[in-house]
Formats: sequence, structure tokens, C-alpha cells
Amino acid sequence: MKEDTVWSMESFNEYVNDRIQVTRGLPRDWVLGALANRMQQIMTHCFHAVKSKLDRHLALFDLIGCDFLVDQDFKVWLLEMNCRQTLKEVIPSTVVETLA
Repeated sequence: MKEDTVWSMESFNEYVNDRIQVTRGLPRDWVLGALANRMQQIMTHCFHAVKSKLDRHLALFDLIGCDFLVDQDFKVWLLEMNCRQTLKEVIPSTVVETLA
């Protein structure tokens, strides 16, 4: 069921390239380029805004879930950021994928 509702960036990029890119005048691979960069800018801005309030512990980390929305004009909006219990399901594979 999750596979039907959550797409990877690569799958979303392929969808946009195949069905939207030309008609909306987007550059090819907009998802992997412009969208990914904008998401990173938004997350960086948010973390800088709260960095003095975040706990720091040597050799520890936390995974933060970030939900974004792309509107009809392809503007990127941050919906929420949080540390979710459901991330525990993806932590092992995410860590392995990141460190590989």
C-alpha cells in the first residue's frame, strides 16, 4: 500500500519529465534539480532558525521528516517537519543507503 502513495524522487522526476515538463515549460529533470535544491534551501533555513534550540549530543543524530507540497505553479511549500515514530521503520535501510 505504501508503494502506491509514496514515490521516490526518481519516480516523481520520471512522471514530471514524461507528463508535465514540456507542457509547463519546466527544465528536464526539474524534480532532481530545481525542486531538490529548493527543498534543501527551505530545510536549511528552518534549521538555522531553530539551531540554538536543538539538543546536541556527540555521536548521536535524529531523523527529521519533512513534508513538502508543490502547488499548481510549481512553488514549493513546507507543510511540516517532525521526528516521527514511523521513521523507525525506514531508519535501518536509510542508514545503509546513506553510508553505502
